[in-house]
Amino acid sequence: MDQFRSTQNMFISDDAHFSSALHERRSVAQSFQAEARHLVEDVSQIEERFPEFFRTATYDDNSQEGHNPYPFQTRLATAKELPELIDIPTGLGKTDAVVLAWLWRRRFASQEARAATPRRLVYCLPMRTLVEQTAGKAKMWMKNPGIFVQRRDLRAA
Repeated sequence: MDQFRSTQNMFISDDAHFSSALHERRSVAQSFQAEARHLVEDVSQIEERFPEFFRTATYDDNSQEGHNPYPFQTRLATAKELPELIDIPTGLGKTDAVVLAWLWRRRFASQEARAATPRRLVYCLPMRTLVEQTAGKAKMWMKNPGIFVQRRDLRAA
């Protein structure tokens, strides 16, 4: 009979240990789930802020408003990785998409996106007028949200 009680106590002890371990694992799993929900919320908040950044950056004094980004522009800025090529028809904002997505990813996106985005953006254009136009727009896009820093013109020195 004593052997039976000893075995029964062992099962009760094992059940209590199992119950405690199960409770601890549930608690850890719940904290991981809460952290995952928080990260998803952080990412969605970051993605929700890009259109506001885009409108601020593209604000035009003449029209007194900024432009809403096209879906491909938002996807480019908020994607995990940058694509090697974008194939978009003329006039739909490829320059806006590339420059503002790069700027967003370098300054405002998650730490992971910042690390995956090159530090420098090199933009090659075939004509001087396009270079000047793009440089002017890029300065405006950085000035409007307040991140443009005027640098001394090295050619004048």
